Amino acid sequence: MMNAAIPQEFSYLFWDVDFDKLDGERFGEFIVERLLEKGNWDEVRWMWRAFPHGLIKEIVDTSRNISGGTRGLWKMVLERKYSTPQIKFA
Repeated sequence: MMNAAIPQEFSYLFWDVDFDKLDGERFGEFIVERLLEKGNWDEVRWMWRAFPHGLIKEIVDTSRNISGGTRGLWKMVLERKYSTPQIKFA
């Protein structure tokens, strides 16, 4: 599911869990939700490279753990990403 270990500098985003035990295979959905909701552009770019795009899109479409504003923003970004090839995340 995930292509890389979570960078240590992202630990501030996961203040409420044991960062050292976060595993992208087991907790990928949680990690993506948190990065979409609270991550900066560099963190989101890392997420885009590390997780399957289908998973990210599914989380945007179905997760109850991201706000309506976050969902709306990412739906627009993802619609544009898939319909306009010149937009690049990485």
